[in-house]
Amino acid sequence: MSLDKVRIIKSVRKLRRFLKKARRQPSPNAIHGFRTHTRRFESTLEVLAMTSSRNEQHLLRDLSRLRKRAGKIRDLDVLTANVSTFKMDGEQDCTVQLLEQLGAKRSRHAKIMQSLVEKYGSALRRRLGQSRVRLRKRLTMNDNGSTDKRPHTSVAAMAAALHLSYGLREPARFNRKNLHSFRLKVKHLRNVLEMSETADHHPFVEKLGAVKDAIGDWHDSEELVAVAAEVLKHRNCRLLHVLKRSSHDKFQHARSLAYGLRKTYLPGQTNRVPIRGSRPLSHPVLVAATAVAE
Repeated sequence: MSLDKVRIIKSVRKLRRFLKKARRQPSPNAIHGFRTHTRRFESTLEVLAMTSSRNEQHLLRDLSRLRKRAGKIRDLDVLTANVSTFKMDGEQDCTVQLLEQLGAKRSRHAKIMQSLVEKYGSALRRRLGQSRVRLRKRLTMNDNGSTDKRPHTSVAAMAAALHLSYGLREPARFNRKNLHSFRLKVKHLRNVLEMSETADHHPFVEKLGAVKDAIGDWHDSEELVAVAAEVLKHRNCRLLHVLKRSSHDKFQHARSLAYGLRKTYLPGQTNRVPIRGSRPLSHPVLVAATAVAE
């Protein structure tokens, strides 16, 4: 079996460490790492059919609260970094004003997250410890001749990957209302495929990452435009105009990559409209999906 057991268990260890050493103003890297490992952990429990027990239900519920708050902080970190890249003569005051607003929002969300960590942190670390024991047992039980009725862990992961791959054929056409939800499906599939020890060697996994990042970059730019529109009230603000133009360009780029992903890896698309019926997946997709079961 080629599930990357070390990587799977590592997410649990990283989450417990974050909850133990969380600071009042966590660094951007710490926040990003917490969100990444939370998503991986959630995907693992879902794929391995481990979401029904009381411990995991409480664990996922409380982790979700923290992940959503961390997401707000992460968004503000990205927006701050994006604003810092714009250097425009005559717009320095607008840039400073926008950065101050973003910084104030980040500080407020970080304080709320700190209070959540103080409230749920100890219980979460305890539940994560219990879940780690169950995960290790689940990852090895089929290899030890267990009579457990659930599918073999690698088979379950492969089935989930194939199901999610077919799901990328929808929606038929991308627009500003559905592109971000498509990104969530891409991210979920990528998390499942990354359970394989050989995930880093598959071009399909790499392409999923590129599409995920491009759509995320566009979505961040949309959020930045919304914040800037609230803060920069003076007429004909050049910075706001540049931000809107940048967001438009990023949308076009992200949408193009999403269509390219389906054209290359998901046969059965004609004029960007899925053909009805169960069309076979491309060879690179099948290779990446079956890698978790070999």
